[in-house]
Amino acid sequence: MTDFAQMHIFFLVTTVTVAILGLLLAFIFFRIYQILTDVEHISHEFSEESKLMREDIADLRKNVREKGLKFKNLFDLYSLTLGRFKRKKRK
Repeated sequence: MTDFAQMHIFFLVTTVTVAILGLLLAFIFFRIYQILTDVEHISHEFSEESKLMREDIADLRKNVREKGLKFKNLFDLYSLTLGRFKRKKRK
């Protein structure tokens, strides 16, 4: 085999390898982007839920100050929180 033919085979194999690795790397970056997007969505949902929980606890504290500690206040907090989670599961 001549040196010229060996050179062409080498460059052909190298080009195919680089192309395959480039496609593989692009796919990996795409999947990482999808995962980060999902993490951002989950973080946003968690932030909204924690805000609602703070509001519920503030309402409970206000009711305890005004009316005293009653089982109904704790039950209302529990039902609001549990009801919110059940509503989201139905969607």
